[in-house]
Amino acid sequence: MTPDFMPIDLILHTPGGIVLASEQIAHALSHHPSKVTVFVPHYAMSGGTMIALSADEIVVDENACVLLLVRSTAVGITGGLIMKNKLLSVLICGAIVVTGCAQEGRQGQKSQSMQNATQSMAKSASVQRAFSDGRLQVMQQDEQTKRSILQNTMKEQGMMMADPELRQRLIVFNTQMNQLMTNHPTGKEQLMVSTLAVLDGINADTKKHQQLVEIQNESRKKALKDPVLQREILQQGVNEQILSLNNPSTSRNVKELSLKMSGAILNDKDFRTRKLTQDVQGFNDISATPALRSEMADAMIPLLKDPKIASELQKMITMAVAQATQKMQVQMQQQMQQQMKQQMKQQMQQQMKQQTKQQTKQQTKQQQSMGTSNPKSSSDHQSKIGEKTEKQSGSLME
Repeated sequence: MTPDFMPIDLILHTPGGIVLASEQIAHALSHHPSKVTVFVPHYAMSGGTMIALSADEIVVDENACVLLLVRSTAVGITGGLIMKNKLLSVLICGAIVVTGCAQEGRQGQKSQSMQNATQSMAKSASVQRAFSDGRLQVMQQDEQTKRSILQNTMKEQGMMMADPELRQRLIVFNTQMNQLMTNHPTGKEQLMVSTLAVLDGINADTKKHQQLVEIQNESRKKALKDPVLQREILQQGVNEQILSLNNPSTSRNVKELSLKMSGAILNDKDFRTRKLTQDVQGFNDISATPALRSEMADAMIPLLKDPKIASELQKMITMAVAQATQKMQVQMQQQMQQQMKQQMKQQMQQQMKQQTKQQTKQQTKQQQSMGTSNPKSSSDHQSKIGEKTEKQSGSLME
């Protein structure tokens, strides 16, 4: 901030700019207590004129001019203006006379009339249009000036974005502007055209295109984590597949893609078994359902009329019958072996029982012949013989 006691010397060389910014600068200079001097080495046009008129003193080079362009009808000369708009001529020329605009410059005092003249210019619709038209004309005629104006505009935009309050107002303004453009037929069309142009530019730039794809993928991942959005996205995917399958222009492509996917799965050794298992399970489920089994039979009848399919089916049936026969043979062999084991076990048990009886009879006769009679020892001896016989039969069966 400039102290109140310090004079201000301002070099003004500008084709103009935004009216609001010009008015704010002029207002600040007009309220500065100390002397304000404006130096115009070349020209001060449009908004620059307003700023120059707010000073206490204007020093103009002999080849410079201070003027306001009005719809391409104003011509500036050193020390004055020639304009078709009489009101603006009176306001500006009068202000120049009061403040001084001569070859060597003149000194004057800030007066209430100058402030009133400046405010009248700022509030005049014709003056505002003149500023806008003058700025546009200068930009069209001078490429360097146009670049300077646009750079200043970008800087002003950046300053507004840096201010929290102005940034919020700017965002709200842009949002409302987009809404108005969207609701207006012409604005909507222009907005779509500009959006397509932006997308074309992104697609043409490999780096930006990659960034856009990454942003979209990340956005989709976040959306899929939300239950509501996930359901909507998945349902939309199903609907798109159905539409693609039913659309004549895409139906063939969808079918070809499905066949390619099935072929790729069958060619992958890790997925082949799982795919075939699913297919077998599906046929089993159909076979277990009477209604579906009948429909499958009806669907297969036309296929059987094809000689190649009938031949392949016959091979499959023959192979299946052979496999079933082999399986039955293995089962029958296993059953026969089991039965033979049971029969051999029974025969061995019977033989062992007969041997036990014979041994018992022989031992009884021997005890009687020896004249000893001990029932307890005889029974223990018989039980031992029985245990021994069972162990022998068990070992034989094994």
